[in-house]
Amino acid sequence: MAKNVFPPSGEVSRKAWVSSMDQYQDLYKRSIEDPDAFWGELSQQLYWKVKAPPKNLCRFNFDIGEGAISVKWFEGAKTNIAYNCLDRNVERGLGNKTAFLCTGHG
Repeated sequence: MAKNVFPPSGEVSRKAWVSSMDQYQDLYKRSIEDPDAFWGELSQQLYWKVKAPPKNLCRFNFDIGEGAISVKWFEGAKTNIAYNCLDRNVERGLGNKTAFLCTGHG
């Protein structure tokens, strides 16, 4: 492993959504090689009032020679972020669990 990479403990890894560097590399590779399939699969975990068409879920241009810099995600789709972050978890019986915790450094 690289010098500046600090792997988590075994306990943390076992509970993590991505539990190993190999799994991360596989996910990353899929996201680059077939982004529509990758993001389409992950999007199934969310509530959508209107789903995006299955093609071009992520469109981007970072080459100013090709036009304006732009990134578009799930164009044409509609969702409710508050529902996805909070209500969905309450409905799953997780209303008494911490959903997000941020602690400052220093």
